[in-house]
Amino acid sequence: MSKQASKLKIGFFVQRVASGRGFEKVVSAHVQLPLKMMELLIERGHEVELVTTEFGDDRALPACLPQGIIVHQVPYGSTQGSELVMHTGPKKGIRPFELWRQIWKLRQLAKSRGFDIYHLSGGEGIAMIGGVLRLTGKREPVVLSLNYAQLSGRLVSMRRFLWRRIAHVLTSTRFLKDAVAPAGIDCEVMPHGIVKEVPFQDKKDGSPKRRRVLFWRDPDPDNGADICVEAFGELAAKYPDFSFDFAVRPHWARVDGIEELCAREPNANLFDFPYPDGITIEGLIEEAVCIVLPFRHLSTNPQWAIMESVLAGVPTVCLLY
Repeated sequence: MSKQASKLKIGFFVQRVASGRGFEKVVSAHVQLPLKMMELLIERGHEVELVTTEFGDDRALPACLPQGIIVHQVPYGSTQGSELVMHTGPKKGIRPFELWRQIWKLRQLAKSRGFDIYHLSGGEGIAMIGGVLRLTGKREPVVLSLNYAQLSGRLVSMRRFLWRRIAHVLTSTRFLKDAVAPAGIDCEVMPHGIVKEVPFQDKKDGSPKRRRVLFWRDPDPDNGADICVEAFGELAAKYPDFSFDFAVRPHWARVDGIEELCAREPNANLFDFPYPDGITIEGLIEEAVCIVLPFRHLSTNPQWAIMESVLAGVPTVCLLY
């Protein structure tokens, strides 16, 4: 039996796996999905190691990381560096020398650890890193899980050249496959559901009374938090028997008006993470008569907040500009 038909050694490169302490169970979808893929591959007898960008003692690895897995760290190649996006906002651009150090370290790990496959997870930038890895003489195939499809209009010829070095591209939805097809990128669609255990109660018995309209995302314009401020402000006074609530995390682009609305209307509430004792996002969702998620931009596709809300059996109202 060939090695490909038996056990493989796979290196997973996922940027920014570590988060701020206290956020070990508040994990972005771009991290949850590859970690779940790693878990499933381990269950099937493959050897898997995680490669991620550098983190210090003030950061923590997510609770969903498979137990006992080996974790390697490589330098940041982006201008963002190790700064948490939720505090500073996204910073575009690369640091050429650090990017080359990152690629060189990835290449050295492939050699020293004996990876049969490098599995990269991300978008266009990660794909181009995978292409450069192949150009450095890496013989083992590079596979990409594509979780968003924002393709730059710049360096189109270079992108096409580097993407062709990638052996296989996977994505979660037909939408993403169709979005990148005009750029000549062929994807295999591998649909998935919720990959984490969400402890929602059985709705048949003891279901809580639902009197909440809920927004639960980062409170920024991309997620439509300002739309909810305006809409909840109109509705709260008209429907005093319902609560109109925000469950949010710290964010650099927090919209104005949430605190003022909650101070003005007795049935409007703000729950900032970390939540007070006895408050969980699962409980807030279960008590909702509906969830409002007026996205202007999807950070990943599918957007997991929508899937988890629907999984809870709550009618979910979405907008996508």
